[in-house]
Amino acid sequence: MKVLDPMEVAEIEVWPFWDLDGTSTNDQKIVLNAAEYSVFKMLNEQRGAISNLLNEVLPPPTAIIELPTSYRQSIVPEESRERLYHPDERIARRAGIIAALAHIIKERDVSLGLRRTLVTQADRLLRLAKRRMDQMLGETPPAEAERELYGETDDSEPLE
Repeated sequence: MKVLDPMEVAEIEVWPFWDLDGTSTNDQKIVLNAAEYSVFKMLNEQRGAISNLLNEVLPPPTAIIELPTSYRQSIVPEESRERLYHPDERIARRAGIIAALAHIIKERDVSLGLRRTLVTQADRLLRLAKRRMDQMLGETPPAEAERELYGETDDSEPLE
């Protein structure tokens, strides 16, 4: 559904539930639903809106459970990080994902969840673009930034 840009996934973290082996499918489902909700709540508390899920459907509220020890690993080779995560590259990819997702929404009868995902992607694009603009403004001498943002002015005529 063009919801996630796989190139934005730099690391994965898993919480293996080895002790579920041999339990009923129903018990597994109950524990895994609670685990998904627990991770969802944990990420929102730690990272705020940046962790908004791109799932079409949010995990249903359950009791918060204690999660097993997690394992986290980078999945992007170090030599690829600079190229893949350059701010302008990320902005371009995010805009492309948004365009593709908006096209799907336009063409199909989609859920509210998919529309919420579009808003989440747009919020992330705005955050990336603002951060990049602030970075570039900080690296640009003030007089040059003013010329680029407002154009050249004719110093011979007073401004009204």
